[in-house]
Amino acid sequence: MQYREFISFLEDTGESFFIDVEGRHTSLISFINDYNSKYSPSISMDSEGICRLNDAVDKWSFQLRLYLNRLDGMPTQWLEKKHSNTHYLGNEYQYRIDDKNLIYELFDAGYRLGTN
Repeated sequence: MQYREFISFLEDTGESFFIDVEGRHTSLISFINDYNSKYSPSISMDSEGICRLNDAVDKWSFQLRLYLNRLDGMPTQWLEKKHSNTHYLGNEYQYRIDDKNLIYELFDAGYRLGTN
């Protein structure tokens, strides 16, 4: 995938987007420690974009997601990865992309967990 093309698309739109991480407590602790060792400002379990699942949920890792509204100009390969968002964040964001590698590229480019 062409991550730079996607980052350029986000920069060109100038619209806000949201990044979240979802997982059980232990997975989130691992993610937070890793995130804080690489990026600033530091985050905690109470930070915007942290979505903690009940420990009884059968999910062993964490999921990173990007929420956005605009598709015009999005590189074609990313259009194929988008999903409609009808549940999370109300009606604020219409679409979701689930791609850990993309999200880490966004973090590396200076974007952060939560609203961007």
